[in-house]
Amino acid sequence: MAQVHSKGPALPRVDLATIKAVAAAARARKVMVVAHVSSAKDVTDALDSGIKIFAHMPAYDLMDAKLIARLVKEQAVIIPTAVVYERLYQSTNGALVLDQSALAADVPAGVLAALQNPAYMSYSALYKAWTTSIWDNVQANLRACVKAGVILATGVSRSNRSA
Repeated sequence: MAQVHSKGPALPRVDLATIKAVAAAARARKVMVVAHVSSAKDVTDALDSGIKIFAHMPAYDLMDAKLIARLVKEQAVIIPTAVVYERLYQSTNGALVLDQSALAADVPAGVLAALQNPAYMSYSALYKAWTTSIWDNVQANLRACVKAGVILATGVSRSNRSA
């Protein structure tokens, strides 16, 4: 696996040959594939592999007009999950306000307390700059996709507990 480096932590990256093999195997079995993307290159590699559904708006960089036009032409779908990046930015920059009552059923009380404790929530200037950068990129990519007519989907990433 190659590494993708940005202003933040390096993440492992699956090579194009593997992406193509996984996508082909899934198609042969009529299994839907959703690519988990962080960068414009991730989107390009997935499209080149026949994948047209994406979890997350690329955050590590900006998608150019050519890639966005390709997303429209190929009727690709992006599930932006912009709130994830927004909350990451807010938590590292002291602007996170948690609705304790809404989270109480899913998040342990100790975790909620830690998220409100400045002693636990101090971050380096470099990390704060990185979270600001990825939030800025997500917003710019989202605006460009909306303007171009890229299909966006939404959903909820939480447990489905029965009452």
